[in-house]
Amino acid sequence: HCKELLDFLCVTARGSALERASLCFTICDVQGRGAITRTDLVVVLGSIADLVGVDSLKETEEVLEEYFQGEQEI
Repeated sequence: HCKELLDFLCVTARGSALERASLCFTICDVQGRGAITRTDLVVVLGSIADLVGVDSLKETEEVLEEYFQGEQEI
């Protein structure tokens, strides 16, 4: 996992906009299907919330629900 962490740090620090966008997509594509689902985003945002000590994602889930409006993936 050390190599992955170093790759992540290098891309975020010195990567092009395309490389950073690709990294964000890869992180958010939790299921590895080539598409980001609402569930994927809830998992990723929940993990970030845990890291920073946020107790509730209620508002975030409402925003995601509004954004997806019946769509299953983006």
